Amino acid sequence: MLFLAIDSFLLASCGNNNPPTNISDSVSDISSDTSSDTSSSESSSTSSTPNPENPKAVVTTVKTLAQKKASDNKNLYRVTGIAQYPGYYKKGYFDLVDDGWTIVAYGVSSKNTCITLSGSTYSYSNNDSFSSTGIRAGDEITLEGIFTFYAYSSSYGVPEFSGYPTRIVSNGLSVVTAKSYTVSETYSGSYYNSIAVSDSGSSLGQKLHNLMMSTHSTYVSYSSLTTTLKSTDSKCFYSGQSYSSFNREHVWPQAKSKDGNVQLFGESYAGSDIHHIRASINEYNSYRGSTMFAPMFGTPRTINYTGGGVAKFGSGNNYGVTEPADSRKGDVARIIMYVYMHYGTDFGGTTKANVTGKLYITNVIGANSMSDCFKLLRKWNAEDPVSSEETNRNEIAFSKQGNRNPFIDHPSFADRIWN
Repeated sequence: MLFLAIDSFLLASCGNNNPPTNISDSVSDISSDTSSDTSSSESSSTSSTPNPENPKAVVTTVKTLAQKKASDNKNLYRVTGIAQYPGYYKKGYFDLVDDGWTIVAYGVSSKNTCITLSGSTYSYSNNDSFSSTGIRAGDEITLEGIFTFYAYSSSYGVPEFSGYPTRIVSNGLSVVTAKSYTVSETYSGSYYNSIAVSDSGSSLGQKLHNLMMSTHSTYVSYSSLTTTLKSTDSKCFYSGQSYSSFNREHVWPQAKSKDGNVQLFGESYAGSDIHHIRASINEYNSYRGSTMFAPMFGTPRTINYTGGGVAKFGSGNNYGVTEPADSRKGDVARIIMYVYMHYGTDFGGTTKANVTGKLYITNVIGANSMSDCFKLLRKWNAEDPVSSEETNRNEIAFSKQGNRNPFIDHPSFADRIWN
C-alpha cells in the first residue's frame, strides 16, 4: 500500500456533502493486465458466505465510513454495499456504493487470512485472490476488514476499505448487448474519399488511423484550449450547466494513457486535441477524477443533468466508475473511440514518436472483457446519436487541426470496425 500514499493525495472525496477540490486527472499507475477477459456467464440470484464473520467487527455503513476522516487499525469493520466494475480486477480495486455514498474497496481478497492481528493492531496483506471471490459489478456484498483514510488536505481525502467478503448476493451481471447506429449520417464532404464502402474491421481501423495521422497538420497547445473551448463548449460536459470558469477535461484521463510506466500523453498531442478535451466545471471534473466510464449499480452519488437525466459518480479515484448522463453517453463513446483509433497502435497504422503508443480500452471503459468494452461503446454510440453541438465542435477542430473525428461524421464506422 505504500505506493498509494503518494498518488492518493490527488484523489477526490467520496461523500456528496463534501465536494472535493479540483483534481483534473490523477497520475498514478494502472496495470495493463486489466485487459484480461474476466467475463462469466450471467448467474441467478444466489447468496454465499465465503468467510465467517468476526463477532468483534463493528457493523457500519458506507456513509459512515465515507465521512470518517482518520485511519483506524484498531478495529475491524463490517460494511455492505453494491460493487461496481473493478478498475484492477486482479487485486479487487473498485467502488462500493450505498445510498449516495462511496468508499474505495482497495484490495478485496477471497481469504480471511488477508487480515492479521498483532497485539491490538490489525493489518492487511493483499494476496491477489479477488478473482476467486466471484464478485461482479452489481453484486451486493458484505466486506469485513480495516479502514484507511488517505488525507490530501485537512478536509478531503480517500476513504478506503481493505478486507474480504463474508456475504455475496449475486444479482446476475447484466450482459452488455451492442447496438448498431441507425440515424441518418449527414456528412457529405471529401475527407473520407480514401475509405471504401467495403472496408471493415481492422482494415477500416488502419485506414482511419492513417487518415487522421496524415491530415492532423497542427497539434494545438494546451493553453490555447482555454480560448477554443469557449467557442466549442457552451455547457459543462458532465452536468450540462453553464459555467463562469471551467477545467480542460481529459475524457481519456492522462493517468489511463499508461503502458506500464510509460504515459502516452499529458498536455500535448492527444492531451491537447480539441476533439478530445472538453470543458467541465471544476467540481464535477473532480468527481470524475480518473475513473472509468461504465454503468453504475446501486445508489451512487448523482447530479442532475441540465436538460434531463442524471450523471452518476463513484469515488473519483483511479479505480472508480462514472456513468455519464444518457444525453452524453454517445459523446463519450465517440471521443474514446477517436482517441483510441487516432493515437493507439492496435491497428498497425502509421506511428510517430511521442504521439502514438499502446492504449488500453479496459483502462477507460468498465466491462467484463475487452470485447464487452466495445459492445458498450457501440451501445452508447447508438443510443445517443450525434448532436448539433458535436457537429459544430468537429468543424471547429477540423479548421484548427486539419483532421476530423470520423465517429461524429460516420458513427456507423464503429459498427463496421467492432461488430
